Amino acid sequence: MKFDRRFSQPLNNVFIPKLAMLIKRFFITLISLFLVVPWIFQRTALAADLHVAAKQGNVKKVKKLLAQGMDVNSLSASGHTPLHLSAGWDKRRVTKLLLINGAKVNARNSSGRTPLHLSAGRGHLKMVKFLLSRGTNPEIRDRSNRTPADIARQYNANDEVVDLLESASKKNEAKEMGFFESIHESGIAYVVFGTIGVLWLALELIPGISF
Repeated sequence: MKFDRRFSQPLNNVFIPKLAMLIKRFFITLISLFLVVPWIFQRTALAADLHVAAKQGNVKKVKKLLAQGMDVNSLSASGHTPLHLSAGWDKRRVTKLLLINGAKVNARNSSGRTPLHLSAGRGHLKMVKFLLSRGTNPEIRDRSNRTPADIARQYNANDEVVDLLESASKKNEAKEMGFFESIHESGIAYVVFGTIGVLWLALELIPGISF
């Protein structure tokens, strides 16, 4: 029995180009993996180096890694930023350097703790003062609902750190109360709510508009 090539011709016209395209895509993907995967491993290693350098207080190495484009707020395997580590291990020069380069002073780790939590828990009074001067919030609570002052009491028993944090929290509360009191005394609230009420009434009176 003879095979009729007329039937195989249309099949070849469709199958061969598709096969060639698949092979081409396969090799493009393979080449991309060879180029990208080593880069990813390199960046991961550099990020780990940044965390280690921050923890050790190695200013020179931190500067070098940041100059290479490393993310100043990158997370370690345990969810810490470099700032968590420098603050927790009382490395003030590195902490200052990280903040200058955009580190988030209120960043949270996997436990919901800020660099202030870690610093307070280890009783680093000067570091706590420095972080407070840079605007960190002493009232942020971790996943266990504990403030930095609570952590300081539990792990450190450093009265100076606890007193400082409690004083900072009271100042924040006083500022918030003062803000609301000033709004109340100035009558701004009455003006705002009065304006909203008038607008609401006007819209209700316009035919075809209802809420």
